[in-house]
Amino acid sequence: MEGGKVNRNLKVIIALSVIAIIISGYLLYIKYSGNKSFCDIAEGISCDQVSQSPYSELPANSGIPIAGLGIIAFLIYIIPAALMLRPGDGKILGFERRAVHRLMLLWGAFSFLFYIYLTYLELFVIYAICPLCVVTFIIDIIVVVFIAQNVRSGGKG
Repeated sequence: MEGGKVNRNLKVIIALSVIAIIISGYLLYIKYSGNKSFCDIAEGISCDQVSQSPYSELPANSGIPIAGLGIIAFLIYIIPAALMLRPGDGKILGFERRAVHRLMLLWGAFSFLFYIYLTYLELFVIYAICPLCVVTFIIDIIVVVFIAQNVRSGGKG
């Protein structure tokens, strides 16, 4: 994969992560504002039901909102991707570019597994699916695919 494609992938990763941060910010707002979300569709398909459950915090009832962790998680994609878009072949945060791509992929794998856990909670503990949470999960999968393409190419950009 040529450097142009790696850079294009990095831009897509940033754009999708920004969208996911906006969604996570909205979910955080819904959690604390007391307002109803637009995605409270039906019993069992409800952002409100999920965001108001004790499991919307990690650990449950801890005061640490998962939506806030989502913002941080997608920032962890954006920061190295943005730094790698700068011209030059120098190190990024002290790491070679190839290593940064691999670290991003490792983070993506962790994030994917965490989303599996959250989906389990929605389906079998909360008994409701949050459509916006599903959208962020899909975004995460797409981001990981783009990162994997960059790792496969050696991350030269």
